[in-house]
Amino acid sequence: MTYRMRPRFELSLDLPIDQAMQGVSLQLERPECPCEGEFRSRHILLFISEEVRKFWSPFVSMEFNSGEQPDTTRIRGVIGPAPNVWIMFMSGYAFLGFLTFVALMLGISQLIIRHDPWGFYVLPGLGLLVAGWYGLSQLGKRLASREIEKLHCLLDEAFKGHVRDSQSKT
Repeated sequence: MTYRMRPRFELSLDLPIDQAMQGVSLQLERPECPCEGEFRSRHILLFISEEVRKFWSPFVSMEFNSGEQPDTTRIRGVIGPAPNVWIMFMSGYAFLGFLTFVALMLGISQLIIRHDPWGFYVLPGLGLLVAGWYGLSQLGKRLASREIEKLHCLLDEAFKGHVRDSQSKT
């Protein structure tokens, strides 16, 4: 089981940057392609088409850089939820972390003044909320797996025969 929230990948291609980006563009122009993309300088954002996009649909961000050798490209990418969903989950974790800190400080303060440390009693409930929040993120990842596969296939077709090296950091 992986604990990384947003898997990362790296690709080395035997193509210059402009041809690598053009390969993605050509795949997106196909009528049967279920994806859309935004191109910004040396950066591509891929996502599922708006007509079929769900709340949990994945989002791929790729940065294109020159490789170690001439006419090669190094791509670094991140797969994750849409930015608004990512912010929601990170805010949830931050809020639960803050509540845990407050409960710990309250419980410690109550111990110091020799009162009943009821601040500690909410910690198991907060632990369950954190576990539930994590489980919800894993459910979203599972629901998005087919769409992640579609994005992966799009990249496979765009770079077919030109991948020199690939690394996945899941």
